[in-house]
Amino acid sequence: MPALNYKNTDFILKAKADEVLIDRIEKYEAFLSALCREEYYFQKDSIYEILKFYFNGQYKNLWDLAKENYGINEKLRQRFDTEKKYKDHLQLPEQKSCSIDLATGTGKSFVIYGLAQIMLAEGLVDQVLVLCPSRTIESGLTEKFFALAGNKMLKKLLPKKSVLTNPRIVNATRTIKKGDICIENIHAVYKNTGSSIYDSLKDKGARTLVLNDEAHHIFNKVSGTGDDSAFKEWKKFLLNPQHAFHYVANFSGTPYIEQDYFLDIVYRYALKDGMEEKVIKSVEYLIETGDEKKMKGFQEIWDNHNANKKKYKEIKPISIVITADIAKCVEVWGELVQFIAQKEKISVEKAKKKAIWVVSGIPAKSSAGGKKIFKLVDKPESERQKNLQLLKEVDDSKNKVEWIISVAMLTEGWDVKNVFQIVPHESKAFNSKLLIAQVLGRGLRIPEIYKGKDDIKVRVYNHIKFSAHIKNLVDEVLEIEDRFAWFPVASRAKFNFELHNLSYKKDLEFKQEKRKQIEFSEKINLGPQSRNVEDYNVYKDVLSGEEITSKYNIQTIAFDLETAAKMIWAMLAAYDTDEGTEFRIKYTKTKIRKILEKNLPEKSDFISYENLNKAKTAFGKLFDVGGSFPYFKNRADELQTLNTSEITRQSVSATSLKREGMCFYTMETIASLEGDEKATLKDILENEEEYKIKEVDGAKLKSPLNCLSVNYEPERKFAKILFQNVELFDSFVKNPDKSFYSIPYSFKKGTHIKYLNFHPDFFFKKGNDILAVEIKKDDDDSKENIAKNRDTQKHFEIINGKENKQKYHFYFLSPEDYVEFFQAVRENQYKNFKSSLMRILES
Repeated sequence: MPALNYKNTDFILKAKADEVLIDRIEKYEAFLSALCREEYYFQKDSIYEILKFYFNGQYKNLWDLAKENYGINEKLRQRFDTEKKYKDHLQLPEQKSCSIDLATGTGKSFVIYGLAQIMLAEGLVDQVLVLCPSRTIESGLTEKFFALAGNKMLKKLLPKKSVLTNPRIVNATRTIKKGDICIENIHAVYKNTGSSIYDSLKDKGARTLVLNDEAHHIFNKVSGTGDDSAFKEWKKFLLNPQHAFHYVANFSGTPYIEQDYFLDIVYRYALKDGMEEKVIKSVEYLIETGDEKKMKGFQEIWDNHNANKKKYKEIKPISIVITADIAKCVEVWGELVQFIAQKEKISVEKAKKKAIWVVSGIPAKSSAGGKKIFKLVDKPESERQKNLQLLKEVDDSKNKVEWIISVAMLTEGWDVKNVFQIVPHESKAFNSKLLIAQVLGRGLRIPEIYKGKDDIKVRVYNHIKFSAHIKNLVDEVLEIEDRFAWFPVASRAKFNFELHNLSYKKDLEFKQEKRKQIEFSEKINLGPQSRNVEDYNVYKDVLSGEEITSKYNIQTIAFDLETAAKMIWAMLAAYDTDEGTEFRIKYTKTKIRKILEKNLPEKSDFISYENLNKAKTAFGKLFDVGGSFPYFKNRADELQTLNTSEITRQSVSATSLKREGMCFYTMETIASLEGDEKATLKDILENEEEYKIKEVDGAKLKSPLNCLSVNYEPERKFAKILFQNVELFDSFVKNPDKSFYSIPYSFKKGTHIKYLNFHPDFFFKKGNDILAVEIKKDDDDSKENIAKNRDTQKHFEIINGKENKQKYHFYFLSPEDYVEFFQAVRENQYKNFKSSLMRILES
């Protein structure tokens, strides 16, 4: 039987959410839009996924969520043939625990703060404990959290009825009080450290949110003494019955237990995603060298370092060397210092100012490692502390440090952006997915001056003898699949053209809404309910392909009527306290119970979770009297000029061409590619019956791009008709999905406003006219599309008022409009053309 191949994405857990729950989450939309930068959309998305799990009362713990996913995820059932085996691999199944995979350099701290504030505002917890593995990370998080907690705009954007909106940022040297966000490194969980954690949180775990940064330390095996040994106790602390922590979230850019990916991930923004979207640097690593029998010592990395200094001359590039242990780290530092002194013809003392070693602690002087270190350094602990201070300012051009030597597994918390070369000194520093992801992570942050630019890379100089092993592991970590690129090429430069966009500023405004209080009829539309429901799973035999249906009964979440009445009465009482109303007097617990009994099926002595939510919503209409609501208003600012030659390199996977995607290519497309990308396209063409790919005449590809890649069936149909009518246009481009040209839009979803960005699919140049086109399926009249059409029309109206040379026209098209659209262009009637879809969206 062939081995089963899995991707990390196969095991991501999805929580269900109904409209009531989504509306509850989206009241924080304005707060999250202010907290998270637009290009860092994944920060907001990750918080949404966690809240779907935390806010949903159907999931009592992680196992409830995991078991539900096991029933619908074939890959999970292939990997674990029983539920028990699957549960045994979950780390905290009995707690409401989950993990989030955010690549290093993508702003985990904003997600951690956002989640902490929302859980306090929602009243699900009274305090938050943020744990991290080192003092370096603790210091960095504390500084960021103080700034965020002091941001007055963020506080204004929290919902009016928030429970806790002004968190105090503390560490565990002070008693943790209600409303606090306490940030500590893991060593503070010990009773003998003077920490207040044990006393402050004893018996309060159910109302405490625990957020673990760099959480891979919790679940991986740790050996040794000193700082490392603290990690052994981290999981024990989370499971300590004296605290009985309920809400736990784990954050890591390297969520691996040895070679295995975490199984409780609810959201993933992977290294590859960040690289493709230019949020973090790309990576290149050594696969071949001229003389495989010997490496060139420090000479090769010295040459790389100097090449980086020339390429990135606006900053001071840093090279880091990763060793397997502390003694080797200091030893390599000594060798490198001697090499620098010799190459630059400077004294050893001056060379020492250019290179530092960074470790978490010093072994005992009597140990084997300690003896080596004390031979090289007189006062190693003093030197270590000095180096940690230098590390904080290493990106500063006034700081003389250009080389850092450190130990694998001990580098988290470095907020260093100028790393452009990483050197794993030996294979042990780079021999697992965890270590590779960690080591790569040290060099991924992009300096501000280079953000959004092409060809910003960190080079990994590994030993050639283990390059094949590294390649396999790196490919697995990045989930590299067969892909080839599409991008502007010099031979098609004549088809480039200018486009104009607008920069936007977000103005905070407040909208006053006053409505007459709704008369509560006491009639509630409750659905059927049962204490037990029948469900089923369908399993497929991997050998025979036979499908087997397994039926089972599950017990639903239900409440007795006394408890339900108390919960609704408590909701009314909380509103009375905030607003000075008296609903709790008008609707006593007894009266609420009678209302429930009247609306439930006859002789019901319980109410289901779903019906309780409906009842709460019905009583909640009493509160709907309007008020002052904060919201953002996008304000057009400066006119910006773009050129299609600036479109950054995009890629299409071979897998997508087997599914919904399609590529239209010319023989020139093959010539524009090199290496693996050229080989991938050639392989696709040799097996073209398996893929959606079509050759077109080079003269018909009137685009600066080397090919046309589309994603879905409506786009495929449009592209096919386009090539039959391409003579109507001077040039065209496919706009990338997540870069180049974007337009902000907003729409009301439920009671809250969502703020998103929109990327029109195509731009066509026809004389001095620019035709922007968005492709959708027929009759797609979603609220989102209505908002896109409205805000994009306004966007181009403003541009047309500012720009005299070019005029812009925007169209929403669906398959039923394609023929009419091209006919309108042919007859020069396109300026006033409205598609059937546009008429629907504007009605």
